[in-house]
Amino acid sequence: MKNIASVAALFALTSAQTLVIPPRNNGVVQVKTSPIEISGDPNDYRNQEFDRGVTCPPDPSDTGSRNAVFILNDGATLSNAFREHTFVSFLALSTTSLLCTHTYYHANKHHGDRRDVHCAAAEIASILERNILCEVVRQQIEDEVPVKEPGDFWSAVVTALRARGYYRTTGEVQYILNDSRNKGWAIPDAQKYISIVKRKTAEQAKRESNAPVYPAQVPDPMQITTLQAQNLQRMAQQALELVGAQEAQSAGNAVENNEDAPGETEDHSNSMAMR
Repeated sequence: MKNIASVAALFALTSAQTLVIPPRNNGVVQVKTSPIEISGDPNDYRNQEFDRGVTCPPDPSDTGSRNAVFILNDGATLSNAFREHTFVSFLALSTTSLLCTHTYYHANKHHGDRRDVHCAAAEIASILERNILCEVVRQQIEDEVPVKEPGDFWSAVVTALRARGYYRTTGEVQYILNDSRNKGWAIPDAQKYISIVKRKTAEQAKRESNAPVYPAQVPDPMQITTLQAQNLQRMAQQALELVGAQEAQSAGNAVENNEDAPGETEDHSNSMAMR
């Protein structure tokens, strides 16, 4: 779609060649972490593998559905599992396609380098997502799903996003809908929703200059400022450096564990396998 292509072009302007890293392990750079519990409920969006648009098996040792994935302009993939209490942080970008951008801000529940990496990835995802979600959803609804009543808007959003494998965003939309119902808020129709969100993001930006703003209009990629490009580049580089440091630390810990308990090794490679 035009909007997605525009955002991909925007990222192409900001990524440059300094982010190119040599592919390893079939193009995947993996950071092994201990397995975590995830629910086996097929309606739990934490069980979706967002980068492939397919359902993950309800396997507690499977961390593939919680990967944050950076697809750089040379096709190399940097994969790191971010632990969250609710949803996965997901970011997939390339110069030719935008697979999905979304993140849920739970960085305050993390500690140390993992939190910092999460924040860096979250900022990049926020910049792109806030610029595409509203317009993409609106276009999908207008082109594919008739909206006659306010409640139809949300069903249309879920239908359109799920059809494209945007499971993470689908989960967030469902969260917004449930939150609106629980708080007794009126469910706006599509056009009102878009206008309300745009107004709120502008007001929020005035109150909190550094707060994540979500979502807004799709910008002209040719109008991105030099400062914005530098900020994107800096955040992406920070994320790569921190993930690299974490990978080195994980490797060091593995060596120490092997020295302390010779012969007692455990292979977690399958838990981080990218399908």
